[in-house]
Amino acid sequence: MIPSDVGLYNQSRNQKYVVAMGACGIRRRPFKRVTTWSPGVDKFVPVDVYIPGWSTTPQALTAGLMKLQEKIDKESSKVRWYRKGSATH
Repeated sequence: MIPSDVGLYNQSRNQKYVVAMGACGIRRRPFKRVTTWSPGVDKFVPVDVYIPGWSTTPQALTAGLMKLQEKIDKESSKVRWYRKGSATH
C-alpha cells in the first residue's frame, strides 16, 4: 500500500493531514518473526497524528481526531478564508 499511499499524498493539493492508526501503520510489524512488512508510514510521508492500538479503541480514535482538530484549528486561524465561528450558512 505504501506506493499508492505516497502517490495519493503527492497528488493532493493544499493542506493535507496524515493520521497513522494502529500498530501496523505506526511501528512497522507487530510480530518479531514477520519480515515482509514495510516500515511505518512516517518513513514515507509526514504524519500529523498517531493513534495507537492493535486494534485501535474508540477512545483512542476519538482522542486522535480531537488532536487533529486542534492542529487544524491552529493552522486555519492563519488562513484568511477561514475564521473560527465566522461560517455563514
